[in-house]
Amino acid sequence: MSSEFPTTAEITADVVRALKAAGVDTDAVAGNTEVRTPITGEVIFTVRSHTEDDVDAMIADAAEAFTAWREVPAPVRGRLVKRWGELLTEHKEDLATLVTAEVGKITSEALGEVQEMIDITDLAVGQSRQLFGKTMPSERPGHRLMETWHPLGVVGIISAFNFPVAVYAWNTALALVAGDTVVWKPAEATLLSALATDALLTRAAEDVGAPAGVHHLVLGGRVAGRIGVEQGDAVAGGDLVEDVVVLAEERVRGARMDQAEYARPATDQRAGVAVGPVAEHRDGLADPIGRRGCDRPRTVVDHVADDC
Repeated sequence: MSSEFPTTAEITADVVRALKAAGVDTDAVAGNTEVRTPITGEVIFTVRSHTEDDVDAMIADAAEAFTAWREVPAPVRGRLVKRWGELLTEHKEDLATLVTAEVGKITSEALGEVQEMIDITDLAVGQSRQLFGKTMPSERPGHRLMETWHPLGVVGIISAFNFPVAVYAWNTALALVAGDTVVWKPAEATLLSALATDALLTRAAEDVGAPAGVHHLVLGGRVAGRIGVEQGDAVAGGDLVEDVVVLAEERVRGARMDQAEYARPATDQRAGVAVGPVAEHRDGLADPIGRRGCDRPRTVVDHVADDC
């Protein structure tokens, strides 16, 4: 019986082609961190990892860019996201190729995830002209009160394996039109789709004249991923990161979401397909921690009691 699955060599060739098409300098990003495909289980690329010092520099640059980006009128900021959406549309198949190679999603699912990126850029562009504030009467004659929303600052995004690019786009498109800057730490297993996504945003920024520092990509494992996890200058980001959006596995979430340890907001997201474990007792399901963004169609059973 012949297999319809591609070989590792074929997957690697497709990956390199897609990366180059998106504008990634494959020689410049090469390193020692292996990226494997779940299709064959073998290495398809190697990527360099960032150090904690690298992350500190990126966050400092994002904080510096924020001071200028926040002053850009929101409809003008929307032009960056609009151009990004155009490039995502142009390179939809390239990104889907990378998502399939890294995550193992079938082509239609991978294309669907990229389409979600495109859809959120459309929504965000509209939002760039709808950042409304209330006007209210004042008790002082001849005066009215006005509500004005201000950008937050540097937003850190930590995304998971199962939605390698859509979650980033959901948060980044809206953050950029709101006047925030972004630092992204993708899952270690999905560095290639992250590189391509970031390269397209870089091209969009160049095309519309936006500051290069409005977005940064962090490559690596736990050390590189400590984006403002704790307070203090010794940890990546220190007090420069104003918000962290987390869609990650429990070992990351457990370290990040204890808000008693720090004084900045955090957003805990869970999208995709949630899996519900059955508790050891027989009285019901133990709900996973955090907020589920979907239904729970699958259940994991540790064991079945003899009297069941």
